[in-house]
Amino acid sequence: MIRGLLVCLLVAPAGADTVFLNNQTAIDGVIKARHERTLELQIGKIGRIFVPLDMIDSIEKNDRDGSAADSALALAGVRRLVEEAESADGEKQPAPAPSADAFAVKRYRTKTDVDPELRAEIERQMYDYTREKRKFRVRATQRLMEIGEPALPFLLDVVTHANPQVRIATMEIFAKNGTDLVIKDVLGRLEDENEYVRKTANEALVKITGKDFEFYFDGPEARRQKAVKAWHAWYEAQLHEAAAAEEAAKAAEKAAAAGAEGKSAAPDSDGTARTASDPAL
Repeated sequence: MIRGLLVCLLVAPAGADTVFLNNQTAIDGVIKARHERTLELQIGKIGRIFVPLDMIDSIEKNDRDGSAADSALALAGVRRLVEEAESADGEKQPAPAPSADAFAVKRYRTKTDVDPELRAEIERQMYDYTREKRKFRVRATQRLMEIGEPALPFLLDVVTHANPQVRIATMEIFAKNGTDLVIKDVLGRLEDENEYVRKTANEALVKITGKDFEFYFDGPEARRQKAVKAWHAWYEAQLHEAAAAEEAAKAAEKAAAAGAEGKSAAPDSDGTARTASDPAL
């Protein structure tokens, strides 16, 4: 049985699926992918958890926000995979090799997630991206924009670069290709000393999250700060929602483990607990 859950940040519409765990705990989110032994469930706008398939009892599709296309990814095969996982655990069979199919989704959270050859190219582009001559920066910006999500972990290194043109270009790339990975860093640029950095940072946040707190990059300081506080309050609420979902899933996993231990140590007729390794069994 797979142990442990991992919470990451990811942007997605909320409330398209309800996943019922074995103890009937219900977790609302959006199913984005299923992997070999886990189901990837997005919580709110920036939460993401991986739920072991053997903890899942059933899934209900509700489309409360019209996200049928997103949630349809894993629904077709998840029940079959749950049964396969349970069968493999019961028969002590080795886990099957990961299947390369339409449900598999590769995430680029760190630089090491990027294939070596592409990583080398991104590093070359990043060198030109931060050079003083504009023609190098423009060419590198275009290429990094084309590369997309794999470039994000590298671009996080330059969100506070001394050259405001680099910071602006970075926010523009995030506006086009950004994921939850960059939200925290982009929030910090809402208070950048350069107004165009602030402008593109807000545009990136609106594009990534679908939220808009009426941030005016060149407006009065008090008005800007009000919007900045609204952005941070929203972000903290999303983190809290994701943490609550993680705790619910952990509690379900703990209960499942306790149930499994109870079955392996059932009391005999005389009240003595015995396990499968006891000679009397």
